[in-house]
Parts: sequence; structure tokens; C-alpha cells
Amino acid sequence: MVYLGVVRVLLLKDGGGIISGKAGDAVEVPLVIAEYLIKHEMAALPSDQVVTSEALDGVIMNEGRLVNDLAALPKDFYARAMLSMLVVGARVRPIMEVQLNNLMALRKSKITKLVLENPDLVKDAGFLGKLTEEEEYYVRELAELIKHGS
Repeated sequence: MVYLGVVRVLLLKDGGGIISGKAGDAVEVPLVIAEYLIKHEMAALPSDQVVTSEALDGVIMNEGRLVNDLAALPKDFYARAMLSMLVVGARVRPIMEVQLNNLMALRKSKITKLVLENPDLVKDAGFLGKLTEEEEYYVRELAELIKHGS
């Protein structure tokens, strides 16, 4: 699943022909541009957008407590987590990768179970509002499979 939305980054240097903006500006760019800018130390995630290993632990624990429901995540949560992993130390990165994979597997399993039990959830704004953009795409595809498979 690929995030197709935009993420907000803070420019550390002038846009340099890649994007419009000066050092210190907050700009919204597609994920692939944000990844490039962060890798080349031209931009950073704003501190309120960074996903830490501790934050991932909290999300996983909260998700684990909810047996028949999902915790709400921001639409760009996975994108921000992946961008956050670009700047953490080499020791923390593999831990965050495992955490993120565990969270995605847990949520995918729960989403699949919930949608199989109630295919109408695909029309439920409350349910969809809890999903990341990637998860929403998965739900729509799963609903189509259920619709054509029944």
C-alpha cells in the first residue's frame, strides 16, 4: 500500500529548484518528495509530526486493548512513521521497522475481520475516519472482493 497524499515538512534550506520555499517554511509535498528532501537534509518533519518508537509502542498497546474496534489513526500516520525512521539512529530504526510491521499486521487483521463480519462498514464514515489512507484503500478493495465473491 502506498500513501498518495501530501505530508508537511519544514524546509531546512531554500527549495533549490525542487520546490518553492525558503529555509524555515512549512510546505506540503508528496511523500516521495518529502523522503528525498529529508534524506538530503533539505527538510525535516515538524516536531509534532514525528512518530517515535515510544509513540509506536503506545499505538500498538492501545490497538491491542481494543478487541472489536480500531483506534483512530491520522490519515498520514504510516507515511509520517516511515519518514521518521529516516532520521532515527541506526540502533532504533530496526526496532521501529518491527513495531510498524506489527502494527500494520494487527490492524490489517482486525480490519479484515470487521469488514468480513459487516461489509457495510465500507460506507460507515465513523469506521473510515479511523483508518489511514492506505487502510481505506485496502477496505475498498476488500469490499469489492466480497461483493464480487458473494
